[in-house]
Amino acid sequence: MARSFPDDPFDTLRAPVRRWLEREQTVNERLGFDGPTERINLRFDTVAPRYRPERRPVWPQAVVWLPAGAVRTYGPLLAEVRAAFGRRLPPGRAPLFLHPQAPRAHRRARDRHGSERLADVQATPTASYRTVVAWRGRREPVLLKLSLGAKVSGVRRSLSEYYLVTGIVVSRLLDGIPRATRRRLGLDWFPEPAGLVEKESGTGWLLRRLPRMLTGPRARELVPVFSLIAPRGERPPLLVEAMRRSGLRPERFVVERLLRPYVRVLAHLLFEEGIQLQGHPQNVLVEVDGERGRGPRLTGRIVLRDLTDSSVNVALRVAKGRPLPTFGDGFLPRDTPFPICRSLTDCRGHRGRGWPLPARDTVERHGLGAFVWSVNTVVARHVARYDAAAVERGYLALWQAHARAALAVEPRIYERPRGLATDEAIAHFLAHVDWTRLGGVGGATLPSAVEPLPIAGPTRRRRGPHYQRVTCAWGDLYIDDGCPAFLRPAF
Repeated sequence: MARSFPDDPFDTLRAPVRRWLEREQTVNERLGFDGPTERINLRFDTVAPRYRPERRPVWPQAVVWLPAGAVRTYGPLLAEVRAAFGRRLPPGRAPLFLHPQAPRAHRRARDRHGSERLADVQATPTASYRTVVAWRGRREPVLLKLSLGAKVSGVRRSLSEYYLVTGIVVSRLLDGIPRATRRRLGLDWFPEPAGLVEKESGTGWLLRRLPRMLTGPRARELVPVFSLIAPRGERPPLLVEAMRRSGLRPERFVVERLLRPYVRVLAHLLFEEGIQLQGHPQNVLVEVDGERGRGPRLTGRIVLRDLTDSSVNVALRVAKGRPLPTFGDGFLPRDTPFPICRSLTDCRGHRGRGWPLPARDTVERHGLGAFVWSVNTVVARHVARYDAAAVERGYLALWQAHARAALAVEPRIYERPRGLATDEAIAHFLAHVDWTRLGGVGGATLPSAVEPLPIAGPTRRRRGPHYQRVTCAWGDLYIDDGCPAFLRPAF
């Protein structure tokens, strides 16, 4: 049950974290299904009103101490929980953190094993409902992405193991990006180091840390893009105010100050790191400087979150010479009911079926269709004769330039429907890689336990020694006529 603590619970949070959280909960406008703007209370939600973020509820965080044999843990779970809450785990037990509106499976676990309210640990929801900020006193808060026993936008929001393992492993991949590259890109993210799944239900929770841009000594304002484009009472959105103060034409401001850094980060991850992220307004935050001085200014630095919806192009990482991390004993469970690489590769996704054009989703579905569309829709309300089509063209031109630099091929821009031949460009690049130089051995026969990689469209198994095999830390790649076609997962 949500309740009020004796003192203002948010006072113990550092000022940048407190301001970010206030925006998450109260300055969150989403563009609705049938045209008009709808605030946080979206239709098709079954979250109880008392747990919705706009009410800024705070509740004591509850936990069920499950037997260690009833769970699978990922990452340094014990160390992360101890660092976050100053709590050592009971011997032979593991924590199942509960949302107040928990799913039926977690309520059954609570009835069977009992539950406990962690002493002095408070929790409050973010804009995404099931992700809560949890903190104890003046300790650095963490985020817990919990399984929710309710529907949001018509979808039931329990956290499955497929999503959980993806977030944790992709977080490790991002950790491998050199600091100099991160500074050059202006990139930060919410790390996802650890989580837990209840074996019986296959659902659990994920621990997420705050980014350095929010907790460091020089922390500025970190603004979710959905807050950047939301009205502030009678005041225009922060994006519109920054645009007016810049003196630039609106279209140029959007392309140069917002879309250029956005594409710079997402294109590096997609073309150089082989990581596809869902960069829609819910998952992207921007750093803003000077809101309380001469006016807001976008610094060009980008923060990403929710790595659970990512995928990894293993073949592209191998071709680019990017490391594939290995994991020590205890980091990943041995009894995962599916190959972990399946949840990471860019071919199966989380629905158990092939996605022939996954890279296009980054550029078009989540970028052009969600991020750019939302920004253009909001700016057009405040700027007469705003040329949204010119902004879309500028956005695609930025992606085209990054693809040309990273892949040595210029993907075609399509007008109807508007988009970019992103997957074709990646397939062309991979088809011209010298796989022999990367250790490829010819005359290989395809084994039975492989995952298809529909990089150049649907794949077809061939009998006999028709493949070139390239071994990497995550398994064996099988190359068919120069293009990666299958992966045998190592784990």
